[in-house]
Amino acid sequence: MGPILTGADLQPYYRWLGHLGTMLLALQACSPGVRADVVGQMVPADCSAPENSFEALWCNSTPPDRVTELPVIQAAVARMQAIGGVCSDLAHTVAGMLNRHRMHLYDRKANPGVGGMAPVGVGVKSYLLLSRDFITDYPDAAHESGNTDSRGVPRPQTLQLVLAHEADHIRGAGHIDPDGYLTPNAQGCSDLH
Repeated sequence: MGPILTGADLQPYYRWLGHLGTMLLALQACSPGVRADVVGQMVPADCSAPENSFEALWCNSTPPDRVTELPVIQAAVARMQAIGGVCSDLAHTVAGMLNRHRMHLYDRKANPGVGGMAPVGVGVKSYLLLSRDFITDYPDAAHESGNTDSRGVPRPQTLQLVLAHEADHIRGAGHIDPDGYLTPNAQGCSDLH
């Protein structure tokens, strides 16, 4: 649960969430027809010798650009925050990733078919990797992806949905569908209703 804020605290808090949201957008990347994430991988403490492809991806990716990418992420986080309840908590989790520099963006060609990654419930060692596609191609409900799961069910995604999805993982929740598109709060905290 996030901190309880009073009226005097809200304005700086929302400004901070805006900055966080922008950074999160950079973690986009769900190309049509593929699931949103891979879970269970850890980010290396030292990038001098990555032990697997996920560590290498982290080491070769970058934080969101403060001018173009961060504002898009911040907008998605602010929309999630405005929903309230558990969505506010998930927005706070994403903001924490941005604040601790634990969010990186990668280009689709670096990891085709995967839009985002976050380990399930590892606490302070958590990180968030997002494909830049979510910032450039799927930033909001007016620009949703055209994903379809293995049973032919449409599974459109946006930056906000993927951020909620990955925040669910960071907080310990797993997938609730066979193809890995949804977590318990991803749809309800998204901008796709």
